[in-house]
Amino acid sequence: MPIYRSLNSILYLFIFLAFTQHLISQNFFDNQKILEVDKAFELQTTQLKNQNKIVWLIEDNYFLYKDSIKIKHNDNELGLLFLTKSEKYADIFLGDSEIFRTELVVEIKHSFRQGDALKIIFQGCAENIYCYSPVQREIIF
Repeated sequence: MPIYRSLNSILYLFIFLAFTQHLISQNFFDNQKILEVDKAFELQTTQLKNQNKIVWLIEDNYFLYKDSIKIKHNDNELGLLFLTKSEKYADIFLGDSEIFRTELVVEIKHSFRQGDALKIIFQGCAENIYCYSPVQREIIF
């Protein structure tokens, strides 16, 4: 009987700790209000003659990794001109990185026909809270 009581007590303790941890983590993330990726990094495009630009409007306390920005047409990666200056960032996971805050404007050095599809790949984080998985979006020119 004493072994049964000990195991029962350990089981109850484990359940209590797991439930408490769950409540603490739910409250933490509710208070932090992590935005959906498309709200944290609003994507816009402009096309004027031979100038094709992609703009990200980045929410306060969020950032995009420069190295994560890829734009593909027919599975070919396109050359990009970053019109926004990046800032150096000491990332605890990736080491020294370059990031963009507030806004990112990229010019694509390629001409498109109407109806051409582009794949846009990017990754960003909510500062000191959460990093999103790499995101892929498709836009049609």
